[in-house]
Amino acid sequence: MNVAVVNSSTITKFVDDKNTFDKFVREWLAVLDEDGDGVLSPDDVRGGFRKLLPLGYYPREKDEIDGLCRSVFERFDEDRNGWLDGNEFKSFMTEIMNALARGISGSPLVVVLEQGSFLSKAVHHELARDSAELLKPLVSDVANRSEGQAMSMFWAWKACSPISLFLALAALLFFLALLCTAF
Repeated sequence: MNVAVVNSSTITKFVDDKNTFDKFVREWLAVLDEDGDGVLSPDDVRGGFRKLLPLGYYPREKDEIDGLCRSVFERFDEDRNGWLDGNEFKSFMTEIMNALARGISGSPLVVVLEQGSFLSKAVHHELARDSAELLKPLVSDVANRSEGQAMSMFWAWKACSPISLFLALAALLFFLALLCTAF
């Protein structure tokens, strides 16, 4: 399990990234499709509620699970054939993710993530996107320099990292000292 800070944009940007979200939906369809026929039966969905819902939110009573399953098929089985195909399942997953985003709103929320849960996928997507954006200016700047200049920048960065850590710790200790003297 991991702990992360999320807000609505963590989820909505994940859903809006068509390629990443489509891959995510295909992966989850394969996880839930117990018989491997490419569609989800009511039994597949019923058995998958524990995997789909966030930690601690899965129903425990059989009647509650059956009711949720009926609701899912009434809402998302568009052709009423008794199965959820890939597009219907994508609509279902989009609705779940958007409902989570609406519930979280713009406020940062600390959550516990189960390994491989769909919320953890959104968090990893955000981290990868933000890391790439942060590194882009550095990579392009280094690419435009000679090897010697790039190496000196690397060592300057390596030297600044411990200095930044030291300054952050000093600021924390100063803040704690102020708190202690105030009481």
